[in-house]
Amino acid sequence: MSSTQSAKPLSAWIAFVAICIIWGTTYLGIKIGVNYMPGLFLAGFRNTIAGFILISIAFFVAKEKPDAKTLGFLSMIGLLNLGLGNGLVSWAEEYVSSGLTAIICALSPLWIAIFSLIILRDSRLNWMSISGLFLGFLGIVGVFKDYFPELANPDYRFGILIIVIGNIGWGLGSVLLVRKALKISVFYTSGIQMFAAGIVLLMSSSFTAPIPNLFEIAWEGWVAILYLIFFGSIISYLAYMHALNYIAPTRLSVYSYVNPLVAIWLGWLVLNELLTWFMFLSSLITVVGVWMVNRGYNMAKLQIVKKPL
Repeated sequence: MSSTQSAKPLSAWIAFVAICIIWGTTYLGIKIGVNYMPGLFLAGFRNTIAGFILISIAFFVAKEKPDAKTLGFLSMIGLLNLGLGNGLVSWAEEYVSSGLTAIICALSPLWIAIFSLIILRDSRLNWMSISGLFLGFLGIVGVFKDYFPELANPDYRFGILIIVIGNIGWGLGSVLLVRKALKISVFYTSGIQMFAAGIVLLMSSSFTAPIPNLFEIAWEGWVAILYLIFFGSIISYLAYMHALNYIAPTRLSVYSYVNPLVAIWLGWLVLNELLTWFMFLSSLITVVGVWMVNRGYNMAKLQIVKKPL
C-alpha cells in the first residue's frame, strides 16, 4: 500500500507515535549514557551494534546486495549523518543539557532545506520560509536567555558548536542520500551507514577520552545504552520504515517537531534540567518557525513542479 492511499492501518499510526516519543527520549538516554562512557564511544558502540544487526537482517531478507560503489557511498553518508550528526551530539551532551540539545537539533530541517536549495535546486525561498527562519531564530534566542551565563564556560560553548556542526552534517548527508535515490534494501541502507559510522566513531573516541571498561559500567548505564541500541536505533527505524509505507514523508516529518518537546520535559522530570515557561514557549516558537520553513520549501517545490514548460 502506498502513502497516497487514504486507508491507513492502526499500526502505521502506532509506528508514527512511537517515532515521536522514542526519538525524543534518546536525548535523555544519551545524557545518562555519557555518565558511563564518553559520548563518541557511546555513539560508536551504539551504531556499530545496531548496524551489524540490521546488516545481518538484510543479508537474509534482501534480494540484492550492494556493490562496492554503493558501500563507499553509504559509508560516506553514514559519516555525515551518524558520524557527525549522532556522534557529535552525543559528545556534546557531556557539556550541554539534553533538553537544550534537542531544541538545537530541532533546527536540522532548516539545514536540510538550505542544502536542498543549494544541491537539489528544486525550490526557492519564499515569504513563509523567510518568516520561519526569523521566527525560529527568535525562539532560539528566547530558549538561550536563561543560559547566557553558561556561555562564559568554554566547554559549554564547545558543546553548542559541535551540535551545530553535527546538525549541518545530518542535513548535508540527508540531501545527498535523497539525491542518489538508491534502490537497495532499507536494511542495508541504514545498516551500512550505522556500521561505518560506528567503527569510525569508536576509533576516534580514543583520541578524546580513555576507552571505558565495559565490565565496570553499572546496570543503570547498560539500561540506557541498550535502550539506545534497540529502541533508539533499531525499533524506531523499523517503525519509521513501516510508517513510510502509509504516511507521506512530509506529514511524517512532524516527528521532528515533537521530539524536542518530549526531550525537554523528560530532562526536567528525570534529570532536573532547567525548564521555565518562557523557555518552553520559546521552544514552541522555534518548532513553529522550523515548520514554516519546511512548509514554505514544500510550497515552492510544488509550484516549480506545476510550472509549465
